[in-house]
Amino acid sequence: MIDQRIRRYPPRAGMRRRRERDPYLFTVIVQIVLCAALLLGCLGLRRFQPGAARGMAELFDGLLTADRVEIPSGTGVAAVSARAREAADHAADAAARVLTELLTPPAAQPPSPDAPGDGAAASSGPSAPAEGLSGAGGWFGRGDAAGKEAPSSCAFSPILVSARVDAPAGGAVTSPFGWREHPISGAEDFHRGVDIAAASGSGIYASLPGRVVEVDSSPIYGNYITLDHGGGLTTTYCHCESIAAPLGANLRRGELVALVGSTGISTGPHVHFEISKDGRYYNPAWVLDGMDADGV
Repeated sequence: MIDQRIRRYPPRAGMRRRRERDPYLFTVIVQIVLCAALLLGCLGLRRFQPGAARGMAELFDGLLTADRVEIPSGTGVAAVSARAREAADHAADAAARVLTELLTPPAAQPPSPDAPGDGAAASSGPSAPAEGLSGAGGWFGRGDAAGKEAPSSCAFSPILVSARVDAPAGGAVTSPFGWREHPISGAEDFHRGVDIAAASGSGIYASLPGRVVEVDSSPIYGNYITLDHGGGLTTTYCHCESIAAPLGANLRRGELVALVGSTGISTGPHVHFEISKDGRYYNPAWVLDGMDADGV
Protein backbone atom coordinates (compact mmCIF):
# COMPACT_ATOMS: atom_id res chain seq x y z
CA MET A 1 0.00 0.00 0.00
CA ILE A 2 1.35 3.39 -0.97
CA ASP A 3 1.85 5.87 1.82
CA GLN A 4 -0.31 8.91 0.92
CA ARG A 5 0.85 11.07 3.80
CA ILE A 6 2.46 14.39 2.83
CA ARG A 7 5.98 14.71 3.96
CA ARG A 8 7.08 18.10 5.26
CA TYR A 9 10.71 19.04 5.05
CA PRO A 10 12.37 21.74 7.13
CA PRO A 11 13.35 24.86 5.12
CA ARG A 12 16.91 25.02 4.00
CA ALA A 13 19.28 27.28 5.83
CA GLY A 14 20.02 29.20 2.62
CA MET A 15 16.33 30.04 2.08
CA ARG A 16 15.99 31.34 5.62
CA ARG A 17 19.00 33.59 5.17
CA ARG A 18 17.57 35.10 1.97
CA ARG A 19 14.50 36.30 3.83
CA GLU A 20 16.50 38.02 6.53
CA ARG A 21 17.33 41.70 5.95
CA ASP A 22 20.70 43.17 6.66
CA PRO A 23 20.18 45.04 9.96
CA TYR A 24 22.93 47.52 9.10
CA LEU A 25 21.80 48.44 5.58
CA PHE A 26 19.47 51.24 6.69
CA THR A 27 22.14 52.70 8.99
CA VAL A 28 24.71 52.70 6.18
CA ILE A 29 22.29 54.42 3.78
CA VAL A 30 21.46 57.11 6.36
CA GLN A 31 25.16 57.71 6.97
CA ILE A 32 25.83 58.05 3.24
CA VAL A 33 22.97 60.55 2.85
CA LEU A 34 24.16 62.60 5.84
CA CYS A 35 27.74 62.62 4.55
CA ALA A 36 26.54 63.75 1.11
CA ALA A 37 24.42 66.52 2.68
CA LEU A 38 27.37 67.64 4.81
CA LEU A 39 29.66 67.68 1.77
CA LEU A 40 27.16 69.71 -0.27
CA GLY A 41 26.73 72.10 2.66
CA CYS A 42 30.49 72.63 2.92
CA LEU A 43 30.78 73.20 -0.84
CA GLY A 44 27.87 75.66 -0.74
CA LEU A 45 29.39 77.52 2.22
CA ARG A 46 32.73 77.74 0.44
CA ARG A 47 31.04 78.95 -2.76
CA PHE A 48 28.59 81.51 -1.36
CA GLN A 49 30.12 82.44 2.02
CA PRO A 50 33.92 82.21 1.52
CA GLY A 51 34.67 84.42 4.53
CA ALA A 52 32.64 82.21 6.86
CA ALA A 53 34.21 79.09 5.34
CA ARG A 54 37.74 80.39 5.98
CA GLY A 55 36.83 81.29 9.55
CA MET A 56 35.43 77.81 10.22
CA ALA A 57 38.50 76.19 8.63
CA GLU A 58 40.81 78.20 10.88
CA LEU A 59 38.69 77.35 13.92
CA PHE A 60 38.70 73.60 13.24
CA ASP A 61 42.40 73.64 12.40
CA GLY A 62 43.08 75.31 15.72
CA LEU A 63 40.95 72.77 17.59
CA LEU A 64 42.66 69.81 15.89
CA THR A 65 46.21 71.04 16.51
CA ALA A 66 45.72 72.45 20.02
CA ASP A 67 47.12 70.49 22.94
CA ARG A 68 44.30 71.64 25.15
CA VAL A 69 40.93 73.24 24.43
CA GLU A 70 39.16 75.21 27.14
CA ILE A 71 35.41 75.77 26.83
CA PRO A 72 34.23 79.02 28.45
CA SER A 73 32.09 78.44 31.52
CA GLY A 74 29.31 80.59 30.08
CA THR A 75 28.91 78.38 27.02
CA GLY A 76 25.87 76.19 27.36
CA VAL A 77 23.15 74.52 25.34
CA ALA A 78 21.25 77.79 24.96
CA ALA A 79 24.28 79.61 23.57
CA VAL A 80 25.07 76.79 21.17
CA SER A 81 21.43 76.66 20.05
CA ALA A 82 21.42 80.41 19.41
CA ARG A 83 24.58 80.12 17.31
CA ALA A 84 23.10 77.18 15.40
CA ARG A 85 19.94 79.15 14.65
CA GLU A 86 22.01 82.12 13.48
CA ALA A 87 24.07 79.84 11.21
CA ALA A 88 20.87 78.28 9.85
CA ASP A 89 19.43 81.74 9.10
CA HIS A 90 22.60 82.72 7.21
CA ALA A 91 22.48 79.48 5.22
CA ALA A 92 18.79 79.98 4.38
CA ASP A 93 19.42 83.58 3.32
CA ALA A 94 22.32 82.51 1.09
CA ALA A 95 20.25 79.76 -0.55
CA ALA A 96 17.31 82.11 -1.08
CA ARG A 97 19.61 84.74 -2.57
CA VAL A 98 20.96 82.21 -5.06
CA LEU A 99 17.43 81.11 -6.02
CA THR A 100 16.36 84.74 -6.41
CA GLU A 101 19.31 85.43 -8.71
CA LEU A 102 18.47 82.37 -10.79
CA LEU A 103 14.74 83.11 -11.05
CA THR A 104 14.88 86.90 -11.44
CA PRO A 105 15.73 88.23 -14.90
CA PRO A 106 18.57 90.81 -15.25
CA ALA A 107 16.07 93.61 -15.82
CA ALA A 108 14.57 93.11 -12.36
CA GLN A 109 16.85 94.74 -9.80
CA PRO A 110 16.09 94.75 -6.01
CA PRO A 111 14.24 97.38 -3.70
CA SER A 112 14.50 99.36 -0.14
CA PRO A 113 13.96 98.76 3.73
CA ASP A 114 13.07 100.43 7.11
CA ALA A 115 9.40 101.62 6.81
CA PRO A 116 6.32 100.93 4.77
CA GLY A 117 6.34 101.36 1.16
CA ASP A 118 7.39 101.80 -2.51
CA GLY A 119 5.20 101.99 -5.48
CA ALA A 120 3.61 100.90 -8.72
CA ALA A 121 0.19 100.81 -10.39
CA ALA A 122 -3.02 98.89 -9.62
CA SER A 123 -6.57 98.13 -10.69
CA SER A 124 -9.77 96.72 -9.29
CA GLY A 125 -8.75 93.43 -7.78
CA PRO A 126 -5.64 91.92 -9.29
CA SER A 127 -5.91 93.34 -12.81
CA ALA A 128 -3.90 93.09 -16.00
CA PRO A 129 -0.52 94.90 -15.98
CA ALA A 130 -0.81 98.52 -17.04
CA GLU A 131 1.61 99.40 -19.81
CA GLY A 132 3.73 102.55 -19.80
CA LEU A 133 3.72 102.97 -15.99
CA SER A 134 7.01 102.92 -14.10
CA GLY A 135 6.35 104.43 -10.69
CA ALA A 136 8.76 103.56 -7.89
CA GLY A 137 10.08 105.17 -4.75
CA GLY A 138 10.68 104.72 -1.04
CA TRP A 139 13.36 105.15 1.55
CA PHE A 140 16.80 106.36 0.44
CA GLY A 141 18.69 103.83 2.58
CA ARG A 142 22.18 103.94 4.09
CA GLY A 143 24.07 102.30 1.24
CA ASP A 144 25.78 99.87 3.64
CA ALA A 145 25.55 96.88 1.30
CA ALA A 146 28.82 95.24 2.34
CA GLY A 147 28.51 91.51 1.86
CA LYS A 148 25.06 91.97 0.28
CA GLU A 149 23.37 90.36 3.27
CA ALA A 150 19.90 91.55 4.20
CA PRO A 151 19.55 94.00 7.12
CA SER A 152 18.58 92.42 10.44
CA SER A 153 14.97 93.55 9.93
CA CYS A 154 14.71 91.69 6.59
CA ALA A 155 15.39 88.22 5.22
CA PHE A 156 16.08 86.68 1.82
CA SER A 157 14.86 83.28 3.05
CA PRO A 158 11.39 82.11 1.93
CA ILE A 159 8.26 82.81 3.93
CA LEU A 160 5.58 80.13 4.11
CA VAL A 161 1.91 81.16 4.11
CA SER A 162 -0.83 78.53 4.20
CA ALA A 163 -3.44 80.75 2.48
CA ARG A 164 -3.41 82.22 -1.02
CA VAL A 165 -1.86 85.70 -1.15
CA ASP A 166 -3.40 87.83 -3.91
CA ALA A 167 -1.57 90.73 -5.53
CA PRO A 168 -2.81 94.09 -4.18
CA ALA A 169 -2.85 95.51 -7.72
CA GLY A 170 -2.08 94.51 -11.27
CA GLY A 171 0.92 95.94 -13.06
CA ALA A 172 4.63 95.75 -13.77
CA VAL A 173 7.01 95.20 -10.87
CA THR A 174 9.24 98.26 -11.13
CA SER A 175 11.37 97.58 -8.07
CA PRO A 176 11.66 94.12 -6.44
CA PHE A 177 12.73 93.13 -2.95
CA GLY A 178 16.40 93.45 -2.01
CA TRP A 179 19.40 95.65 -2.71
CA ARG A 180 18.87 98.20 -5.47
CA GLU A 181 19.92 101.54 -6.87
CA HIS A 182 17.37 104.02 -5.59
CA PRO A 183 15.26 105.38 -8.50
CA ILE A 184 15.60 108.98 -7.27
CA SER A 185 18.87 109.32 -5.35
CA GLY A 186 20.83 106.72 -7.32
CA ALA A 187 22.31 105.50 -4.01
CA GLU A 188 22.44 101.82 -3.10
CA ASP A 189 19.81 100.85 -0.56
CA PHE A 190 17.71 97.89 0.50
CA HIS A 191 14.08 97.72 -0.61
CA ARG A 192 11.96 95.75 1.82
CA GLY A 193 8.94 95.34 -0.43
CA VAL A 194 7.95 95.29 -4.09
CA ASP A 195 6.75 98.24 -6.20
CA ILE A 196 3.85 97.52 -8.55
CA ALA A 197 3.16 100.28 -11.07
CA ALA A 198 -0.53 101.04 -11.60
CA ALA A 199 -2.77 103.81 -12.86
CA SER A 200 -3.38 106.67 -10.46
CA GLY A 201 -6.68 106.26 -8.63
CA SER A 202 -7.04 102.55 -9.40
CA GLY A 203 -7.82 100.16 -6.56
CA ILE A 204 -5.50 98.54 -4.03
CA TYR A 205 -7.02 95.38 -2.57
CA ALA A 206 -6.41 93.27 0.55
CA SER A 207 -4.09 90.37 -0.27
CA LEU A 208 -5.41 88.31 2.66
CA PRO A 209 -8.30 88.53 5.11
CA GLY A 210 -7.29 90.75 8.01
CA ARG A 211 -7.91 93.68 10.32
CA VAL A 212 -6.73 97.24 9.70
CA VAL A 213 -4.26 98.01 12.51
CA GLU A 214 -2.56 101.14 11.19
CA VAL A 215 -3.52 104.03 8.91
CA ASP A 216 -1.00 106.84 8.69
CA SER A 217 1.09 109.10 6.46
CA SER A 218 4.87 109.32 6.13
CA PRO A 219 7.13 111.83 4.29
CA ILE A 220 8.84 108.80 2.71
CA TYR A 221 6.03 106.30 2.14
CA GLY A 222 3.16 108.74 1.80
CA ASN A 223 -0.28 107.47 2.80
CA TYR A 224 -0.12 103.84 3.92
CA ILE A 225 -2.27 101.19 5.57
CA THR A 226 -1.28 98.01 7.45
CA LEU A 227 -3.40 94.86 7.88
CA ASP A 228 -2.88 92.23 10.57
CA HIS A 229 -3.63 88.68 9.39
CA GLY A 230 -2.93 86.88 12.67
CA GLY A 231 0.02 84.75 13.73
CA GLY A 232 2.40 87.71 13.45
CA LEU A 233 1.75 88.13 9.71
CA THR A 234 1.08 91.66 8.38
CA THR A 235 0.90 93.37 4.99
CA THR A 236 1.45 97.07 4.26
CA TYR A 237 0.34 99.14 1.25
CA CYS A 238 2.12 102.47 0.64
CA HIS A 239 2.21 105.64 -1.52
CA CYS A 240 -1.60 105.57 -1.64
CA GLU A 241 -3.59 108.49 -3.06
CA SER A 242 -6.18 107.91 -0.34
CA ILE A 243 -7.10 105.25 2.21
CA ALA A 244 -10.48 103.55 1.80
CA ALA A 245 -10.65 101.18 4.80
CA PRO A 246 -11.02 102.64 8.31
CA LEU A 247 -8.86 101.70 11.29
CA GLY A 248 -10.15 98.57 13.01
CA ALA A 249 -12.10 97.32 10.00
CA ASN A 250 -12.17 93.56 9.36
CA LEU A 251 -11.61 92.97 5.66
CA ARG A 252 -12.00 89.99 3.38
CA ARG A 253 -9.47 89.06 0.75
CA GLY A 254 -9.97 91.30 -2.30
CA GLU A 255 -11.74 94.16 -0.49
CA LEU A 256 -10.69 97.70 -1.38
CA VAL A 257 -8.19 99.16 1.09
CA ALA A 258 -6.87 102.23 -0.77
CA LEU A 259 -6.36 103.95 -4.13
CA VAL A 260 -3.08 103.99 -6.05
CA GLY A 261 -1.16 107.24 -5.76
CA SER A 262 2.30 108.77 -5.75
CA THR A 263 2.51 110.27 -2.26
CA GLY A 264 5.78 110.35 -0.34
CA ILE A 265 9.08 109.78 -2.17
CA SER A 266 7.93 108.43 -5.51
CA THR A 267 8.57 108.73 -9.24
CA GLY A 268 5.00 107.95 -10.26
CA PRO A 269 1.78 106.14 -9.29
CA HIS A 270 2.41 102.71 -7.80
CA VAL A 271 1.80 100.63 -4.68
CA HIS A 272 4.69 99.59 -2.49
CA PHE A 273 3.67 96.24 -0.97
CA GLU A 274 5.34 94.69 2.09
CA ILE A 275 4.82 91.43 3.93
CA SER A 276 6.27 90.77 7.38
CA LYS A 277 6.23 87.96 9.92
CA ASP A 278 6.96 88.69 13.58
CA GLY A 279 8.42 92.07 12.63
CA ARG A 280 10.76 90.73 9.93
CA TYR A 281 10.24 91.63 6.27
CA TYR A 282 10.29 88.97 3.54
CA ASN A 283 10.25 88.97 -0.24
CA PRO A 284 6.57 89.09 -1.33
CA ALA A 285 7.55 87.31 -4.55
CA TRP A 286 7.76 84.04 -2.58
CA VAL A 287 4.00 84.06 -1.94
CA LEU A 288 2.23 86.48 -4.31
CA ASP A 289 -0.23 84.60 -6.49
CA GLY A 290 0.31 85.18 -10.21
CA MET A 291 3.60 87.06 -9.92
CA ASP A 292 6.23 86.49 -12.60
CA ALA A 293 9.23 88.29 -14.09
CA ASP A 294 6.98 90.82 -15.86
CA GLY A 295 4.68 91.69 -12.97
CA VAL A 296 1.38 90.58 -11.50
